[in-house]
Amino acid sequence: MGAVSESLKKLIADQIDKKCLVVWYDPEKHYTSFAPSLALAETHLACYHGSFYALRHEVSRLLEGTEPPRLLVYVPLERESAGNALVELEAAGVVLRPGEQPWERNTKLSILARRAAEPILGAAQARKLEKEVEEGKFILEELDEHLKSGAQAQGALELIFQTTSPENIALQFLTQREVDEKLLQKKATADLAKLLDEAFDGDFLAELTPESLRAHFQKHVIATDFATSLGGGLPKELKNLKAARDPGKKIACAALARTWRRRTDLQASYVEAANSLEREFRLDTHRLEFQVLKEAETFLEVERILQLQAAITILEKPEADLIDFIQRRQNSFWPLVRPDVSAVWAFEATAAQVVLEADRLLVYLRKEKPGAVEIFKAYTWGDRPLCLLDTYHRHMERLYSGLSEIEESREVLERLLFVARKRYLEAASELAERFQRGYQEARFELPGVLKQRDIFGMVPRPESPGEKTAYLWVDALRFEMARELFRMLEPDFQGSLVAAVAAAPTITEVGMAALLPGASRSFQVVPAGKGKLAAEVEGSILKDRSDRIEFLKKTSGFKVLDLNLEKLLPMPNKALREDIQKAELILITYQKIDSLGEDDDESLTRHFMEEAINNLRRALKALAGLKVGKIILTSDHGFLHVEEMESDLKLEPPGGETVLIHRRLWVGKGGRDDPNCLRARLPEFAGGELEYATPWTLACFKAKGGASYFHGGLSPQELFIPLLLLKPKAAAARAREKGDVHWALRPGQAKITTRFFSVQVLDETQPQMLAMPKKVRLEIRAKDEVISNPVSASYGFDEVAGTVEMRCREGEGPGLEPNTITLMINRETPAKHASIHLLDAESGVELCRLEKIEMSISL
Repeated sequence: MGAVSESLKKLIADQIDKKCLVVWYDPEKHYTSFAPSLALAETHLACYHGSFYALRHEVSRLLEGTEPPRLLVYVPLERESAGNALVELEAAGVVLRPGEQPWERNTKLSILARRAAEPILGAAQARKLEKEVEEGKFILEELDEHLKSGAQAQGALELIFQTTSPENIALQFLTQREVDEKLLQKKATADLAKLLDEAFDGDFLAELTPESLRAHFQKHVIATDFATSLGGGLPKELKNLKAARDPGKKIACAALARTWRRRTDLQASYVEAANSLEREFRLDTHRLEFQVLKEAETFLEVERILQLQAAITILEKPEADLIDFIQRRQNSFWPLVRPDVSAVWAFEATAAQVVLEADRLLVYLRKEKPGAVEIFKAYTWGDRPLCLLDTYHRHMERLYSGLSEIEESREVLERLLFVARKRYLEAASELAERFQRGYQEARFELPGVLKQRDIFGMVPRPESPGEKTAYLWVDALRFEMARELFRMLEPDFQGSLVAAVAAAPTITEVGMAALLPGASRSFQVVPAGKGKLAAEVEGSILKDRSDRIEFLKKTSGFKVLDLNLEKLLPMPNKALREDIQKAELILITYQKIDSLGEDDDESLTRHFMEEAINNLRRALKALAGLKVGKIILTSDHGFLHVEEMESDLKLEPPGGETVLIHRRLWVGKGGRDDPNCLRARLPEFAGGELEYATPWTLACFKAKGGASYFHGGLSPQELFIPLLLLKPKAAAARAREKGDVHWALRPGQAKITTRFFSVQVLDETQPQMLAMPKKVRLEIRAKDEVISNPVSASYGFDEVAGTVEMRCREGEGPGLEPNTITLMINRETPAKHASIHLLDAESGVELCRLEKIEMSISL
């Protein structure tokens, strides 16, 4: 009995075992030879021979018992032709016929043929055979013989590859050269060529050796995958590219190529083959259009062409659809295996966002002509506030600083950076001038807006013994950065983010003192000598951090503990935990953003800003774990961080009796007026006898100081500060049921040799364990210092938080789907080895690590 007949026999036997009584209709008469000779154990077979009366008479004696008989009734007619003759039998048992549901009762010949053929010929050939049966090209006996010959031809191949599936055989042959010797020993190369030709339409029969067959097959699969992915088919420049012609086999080739790319253990062989063929096809010499290529993933050169054309489009007229395309593209094959490709896409996306947000801001300013209060609201309120421009600009500059090793498209990337920077400077300057002129017209008052000097009044008194409040002073935390931080905190904290107006001038000595008790009642700016300013609060002159902390302890009415934020990381020690439990108010200061900015280390500052946000999140989590019930986080001032100013944006200071001169402010008496500057008396802001000047736009005074990082002026970026009012969510409210996960890390390379390094995060949980989605963070450390920041992931990447949301596998059993995360080294280190750490993004607990990764990189 052949494969199809055996499959049909099993189907009928299963139904007999389940129901005992089966009525089988065969309207197409495919089984008139098969049915009468069918022998099933302990089963009576009754066949229709022209008379339903005779048939009923034959089976009636079998129905006289109390138990249903094992009976198969075969009727080579339509069911409707029987009328009601067999209705009692059907009601007592089950009906088989072509098209019957469920599938276990469907006896359609083409369906039976496909099911029987799949393990012998593979899915593609089985589908082809199904179609041929439907066209009447085979009867049952011919199908059995056809599959018998196919199984014999594949016998040697099954021994070699341990499978009969053409798709699995093809994948092994593409990637495993060790099978060549077995193919030669068993003289099976011709059989393999025939199988590949039938399954993938490649004309391989002329190939005499496994090596030549593999080269031909690799070229055919990759070429067909490329041709299939192109919108509108092959362009005229590539019409001579040989690819599969049959539609079904085109799909089979494309599916094989996708599997080849997606299998992490096979990716290296795909990259080698694709790069070799890319050179042979000379794609870099053809003019291929964006719309033609946008769905293709076959070649690395396609990615470069798309990146170049995307950059040119951004330069001409960026659209939101292009950003969506880029973000989708970051999850395609080449960005996952080539971190430099991912980094370019990330940069282009943020550059496009800078341009779009700058255009939106300019339209708003020129159309609405808003006043100072309206600008404050538009900059800080809503789902799409104007401060997004500064967020995208900050990310763009950080991402570009990581592209130093990338030579391809360097010229167009530099042009894109130049245009985005220019658009940002234009929009931010116009915003600064319009706001400051409106602010001056309003006599430096914004009705209904919180002032920095009123923030301490929001610090709550303990309502019960042991209640604690944390008060965080973060030097130079800009409002838009706090907005990102607030998003990261949402799973674990409840509260609000509001904006306040900082005291002027926006420097640390003034802004930090404005956060003290009594500042709302008595506050003024005074000279401190040696070219510095101080704040006077209720008669006390406060020059530095120690003065401010001493004043807070004396006047706040709280038991105050002061510490630097770094002491909370990675976890506070026992002594600190005990001190925190004794305090009522924990003052925590963090000065790293401003100190790095003032040191003018451009690249390090930009990368550290992302790390600073994450450090704040980790510190707040630590406080929540120490039962600190209320948290108030704010800042002294914001900042501007732009490229070094052109000479026409460098202004002469007013001169006169100068008390303090910085790049963004002048404080003193007398001197000259300048139409390019806002000029006012400090008493209009905070009391005192001094005068104050700052440029209307983002221009700077000619003075000592950093080339790109400034503060002291009255632009929204410098003046609008954040206030976060937070309460940790109850542990029970935020607890989630999580299965235990056994984590593993698989580096993309054995050692770190470039700024970009990829690591695959794997879940090796036992099959019976249930893994729930989990948010993680990956870090590279050298001598216990974090030297990296994440730039992309296969999925689930949150660029703002620098975290990755792992997800469950779909249809592949329990566990989490593997995820390749790309990291960028952001600072130099003398260390020769590094370690890789996987952290729980919420708790900071280490989940997994790799030690002693050799590092040989020069930044």
